[in-house]
Amino acid sequence: MSRAAAACPNCGAPVGFTWSGSVQTVCARCQSVLVRRDRQGLEFERVGQVSDPPPDTSPIQLGTRGRFDGRAFEVIGRIAYEYDGGAWSEWHLLFDGGRTGWLSDAQLRYAVYEEVSPRPKLPPADHVAPGTSVTWNDQRFEVTTVTSARYRGTEGELPFTTWDRELSTFADLRGAGTAAATIDYADDEPVFFAGRSVSFDELSLRNLREVDRTRTVAVGALKCQNCAAPLVIKAPGQSQSVVCGHCGSIADPTDPNVAILQKATKRTRVEPRIPLGSGGEWHGAHYEVIGFQRREITVEGTDYGWHEYVLFNPQHGFRYLSEYDGHWNDIAVLDEKPESQGLGPHTTRELRGRSFRHFQSAEARTVFVLGEFPWVVKVGEQVHVHDYVSPPYLLSAEGTATDSTWSLGTYVQGEALWQAFSVEGQPPPAVGVFANQPSPVTHGWTYWRMFAGLAALLILAVFARLILSGSTTAFNGSFRFDPASPNPAFVTEPFELSGRTSNVDVSLESNLSNNWMLVNLALINEETGVALDFGRQLEYYFGVEAGESWSEGSRHGNVVLPSVPGGRYYLRVEPEGDAASRAQVDYSLRVRRDRPAWGLYGIALVLLFIPPLAVTLRHAAFESQRWSQSDYGGDDEDDEDDEDE
Repeated sequence: MSRAAAACPNCGAPVGFTWSGSVQTVCARCQSVLVRRDRQGLEFERVGQVSDPPPDTSPIQLGTRGRFDGRAFEVIGRIAYEYDGGAWSEWHLLFDGGRTGWLSDAQLRYAVYEEVSPRPKLPPADHVAPGTSVTWNDQRFEVTTVTSARYRGTEGELPFTTWDRELSTFADLRGAGTAAATIDYADDEPVFFAGRSVSFDELSLRNLREVDRTRTVAVGALKCQNCAAPLVIKAPGQSQSVVCGHCGSIADPTDPNVAILQKATKRTRVEPRIPLGSGGEWHGAHYEVIGFQRREITVEGTDYGWHEYVLFNPQHGFRYLSEYDGHWNDIAVLDEKPESQGLGPHTTRELRGRSFRHFQSAEARTVFVLGEFPWVVKVGEQVHVHDYVSPPYLLSAEGTATDSTWSLGTYVQGEALWQAFSVEGQPPPAVGVFANQPSPVTHGWTYWRMFAGLAALLILAVFARLILSGSTTAFNGSFRFDPASPNPAFVTEPFELSGRTSNVDVSLESNLSNNWMLVNLALINEETGVALDFGRQLEYYFGVEAGESWSEGSRHGNVVLPSVPGGRYYLRVEPEGDAASRAQVDYSLRVRRDRPAWGLYGIALVLLFIPPLAVTLRHAAFESQRWSQSDYGGDDEDDEDDEDE
């Protein structure tokens, strides 16, 4: 990048071109607009003068260097535009290799564009409107805004002349992700520029203008035209409206006469919980609170209000905070348009691989303002708002039928803001459940995955127990009990309980019929004489009552002795029954060694099931409360909750 020098025909100051394709430049000394008249760029014609140079509120300046997609560039020129809603700058870039492009700087939000060839089929200026689509390089772009702008001024080198231009129409378009484009209707043939949105840090800018983050327009430099009170501007060149702290009138700080945009009206004053002027480190940069507004919506005749705060950093631009009933969101305006999926109550928006479900749509109105704003704010203005949630994120679109702005909010704790901005006292407590508030319990998938794993291990343990079990029948005998017998007690033949110490299951089967019996038992070791006493009562009754059959009790039962050493044993049996009954009872005794206790495995499975079920029910209750505040009044389909993934 070399500069061929010549003298300004008006003041004699050295001027020249860095890029051979430049057509126009501005003399830095006398602000003369100079157009080249020879190929070498050594002869200039003065065609006018920049009477109102653009303000230097951006950190970017002529000579700033940076990188975009791996290519180095230098800023060699600038055009400043203004329109009814504000102002922005287009910085002319010269890339290594000789190509040029443009860096759009709209209130410190950036995008890099380059003219494309061949041009796609473009709509004429009188037919372009939001929603119009243009296809280029297999990419679909959609017009988001159409702006009629005035040339505010220029500096440095440009590839065309601007001195004889006053108005131009621009159409801004969005593609997938951060893809962006612009159609310039300044000439007879529209020009298409394609590129993408970028962050300040992504550009790796050097040789920036020193911007004092505490710099303001001095008290008294601007006065309210309604009450003559001094106005203080924290973001000069960026703010588009400022509220007089004395009378409440809203003024235009970009107007030399500080024109009144809206006169003060009687309204209840609202004190911001984070005072204006509070500053602190947020997202790795110093932000200052410069604006505050209260907004409201009306749902079924009831007004609901929340507060919004404007944060400003001279390099990173604007961020926002919102607070509703102690619930806070950290908000950034998006440079990308989310993709739409589905219809009606199942509408979702896709952003950066995440799905957001529609939560609420409403008309939001501004009822109180304080401080300054990067747009023309007015009390009473209304915008349509659509909210989509995917906790902890809140995706919002707000605007009019012809323009909309997308933003992404992240749920934050008030304590974090109080600490960052050194606010005295404690933040207000959160009340209820907010739209994108993370659930205090996870969705339960982690617990269910743990349950599945542990249940699988339990099932494996059951199979292992079944395979390794030494369960055998040591004794099996059939007997008859006569209640009239004076001495029904007896002992069985000895039997062997082989193997290691393990449980012994003694089961009884009978043919009881409307009767009962109690069997007292003792398992006696033949060698040591040690006896284990136990018993089991059986009863079984049945009949017909009012035409319905009924029964109660059971003809069989069992007793499990938990730890019985190996050896030879016999049973002492002492049956008892209703002496008045003449019915004899046939019954059998069966002794089995090392019988698996399947009921314990079932109990273990139930205990494993309780934690994930409890977590899921708690989460469902939380989600039900969340969605009860939505347009769907509690019709909470199982919302996708990503915080525990």
